[in-house]
Amino acid sequence: MMSSKQAQKAHSATEPPAVYLLLGEDPFWVAESWQRLRIQLLGPQAGDPTAAWNEQSFDASECAAVRVLEAAQVLPFLGGRRLIRVERVDSWPAAEQNLLADGLARIQPPNYLVLVAAKAGSLVRGLREAVERAGQVVEVPEPDTPRLVDWLQQRARQAGGSLTAEAAQRLVEAMGPYPQALATELDKLLTYAANRPVTADEVNLLGSLSWTQVSDYRIFDLADALGRRQPAAALQALRDLLESGRPPLAILATLSWHWRRLLAVVEARARGVPQNQVAARLQLRPFQLRKLSEQACRLTLAQAEEGLIWLARTEADIKMGRREPSVALVLLCIRLPLLGETPRIEALSRPAPYREG
Repeated sequence: MMSSKQAQKAHSATEPPAVYLLLGEDPFWVAESWQRLRIQLLGPQAGDPTAAWNEQSFDASECAAVRVLEAAQVLPFLGGRRLIRVERVDSWPAAEQNLLADGLARIQPPNYLVLVAAKAGSLVRGLREAVERAGQVVEVPEPDTPRLVDWLQQRARQAGGSLTAEAAQRLVEAMGPYPQALATELDKLLTYAANRPVTADEVNLLGSLSWTQVSDYRIFDLADALGRRQPAAALQALRDLLESGRPPLAILATLSWHWRRLLAVVEARARGVPQNQVAARLQLRPFQLRKLSEQACRLTLAQAEEGLIWLARTEADIKMGRREPSVALVLLCIRLPLLGETPRIEALSRPAPYREG
């Protein structure tokens, strides 16, 4: 008969490690790795709207290590597994990193901790070693062209479509090694092809319609960055769009369209509506629903509704001349990621005075 200690050891052998460190400089590839790890850890629970009850995210630049350790000791609500994610761990000073390292051994399933950092050189050696003892260090590579071709084909299959190897190669040659641009163009191609495999001829056809222009894909980068609450990425995308000559009101119209769909997904999650019903009601393809669902996890219903109000205010500011259009968009890209937080810039909460002339 197995002893209690043996039983505990056998059980732990069936559980994945409790601690992970994702190391990568490209936000897109890190996000891809995070999604794969999330699905691996949560299993069928990952697609359930109630999964958000057992997930918590932190930004290391805005919290202390002790808060993360405390959160990692909270038992999952209604069973299942609990997942804690900490961004920008490399922004912590050495003392905070060492404090976290000392507490990693106490984190055990069903609680899981995922740390995210851009550069290994910014981490104290003790933290990486502690992660290696308690779990896994995952270095996120930036794929070369052959791997990008394989990745595009795999992504097409996951979205419910298919892409020939020749088409994937043509897409990489045309767009370059830019994953967000490649993902955006793949989404367009899958929508265009409907249920048919995407061929190189269709890539060439859409290419002739100027789909390689920066404004055609950066607008979606901007919308996604705001949904993920990443102000730095949003501001960079906005700068590219303005420099490409895209009209500010056209940018705002796309952002409002995206946010209304995001609000609908947040509302559905709050009511526990199954994802297949959400997709049918909003006419979303699988990859679109997956992207919006990931962003919806970062917002409460009140925050999503407040975001729509700020979009309307920005439109009014531009049309009534209260703010210069590019300035209004910059402020919006700062304000939306701060929803639900105490504003760091008080002027953002006050309408700009109207000045004649």
